[in-house]
Amino acid sequence: MTSKSMTFRFPAPLAQAIDAQSRATGRDRTTIVTEALAQMFGLSLPSKPPITLETLQQQVDNLEQTRHAFRSSLRTYKQAPPAVMS
Repeated sequence: MTSKSMTFRFPAPLAQAIDAQSRATGRDRTTIVTEALAQMFGLSLPSKPPITLETLQQQVDNLEQTRHAFRSSLRTYKQAPPAVMS
């Protein structure tokens, strides 16, 4: 989807609500405002899963598990006696 840059001024309480929603969901303010306006005007946006703090944490956890498994394999490899070739 192509986009166009626009600048708006919001009343302070609305700007604070946008910021709070952004922090709570881990989504940027542009996404928050775009989704709200699309809903108000009855428009559908191309769907893509949002990147949330939970999603990022899952990715970090998966990387940590992979790192742990790799280090464990490396320790086992280092402790194994060398193979004797005839």
